[in-house]
Amino acid sequence: MIDGQSYHFSPTEEDYAQAGISLSDSVEVEAKLLRLLCHLYPFRFFQDNTQILKILNRPLFKQLLKLDEWSHPDISNNELPSENLCFQKLAEAIATIDARIYSCPRNRFNTDWSLWPISNH
Repeated sequence: MIDGQSYHFSPTEEDYAQAGISLSDSVEVEAKLLRLLCHLYPFRFFQDNTQILKILNRPLFKQLLKLDEWSHPDISNNELPSENLCFQKLAEAIATIDARIYSCPRNRFNTDWSLWPISNH
């Protein structure tokens, strides 16, 4: 069930492969399934702007910018958000209410789960 709509499926190895998900790694099966669902139904797991503003009780707010990818600070290596170029530009864009200021080099994007190392904990 996603957002009140029922879905039925039996994922195959091919479905996982098309989503770039390895069934042989040590990632928990629940994480693999969630990644597959996000691949199959990317817009069913996130609210649209109208719904977000309704939830926040701010129906008249306007979107400044939308980020699907960015460079998240590497806090495991002690990088502070204030040291992250992409976060610095984001803060400046928000402070000046000017989305044109925001920039983040594509080669710095690190929010794609498929690029994360597999931890063995």
